[in-house]
Amino acid sequence: MAYNNKETYTREQIEEIKAWYDAHQAELPKEIELCQGEVCKDLPKMVGAVLATAEEQFNNPTFKRLLQYLFDVRQKIEGQA
Repeated sequence: MAYNNKETYTREQIEEIKAWYDAHQAELPKEIELCQGEVCKDLPKMVGAVLATAEEQFNNPTFKRLLQYLFDVRQKIEGQA
């Protein structure tokens, strides 16, 4: 999964990813392996926490990698469909 640490997210990007999760909430798996050795055991809880952070910190580079998880998870789920 590609990661660019130079650019922060826009409010529009966060609104778009939030809308995607809202639309797919019932389909989220409980657990997901993003890559070898990186497993999220409670995906709905993690997504909720990261979305709450994203609303306030979308343009803060300190939180860039944390917010990237939202996009990584979506990519992984869409790739499995």
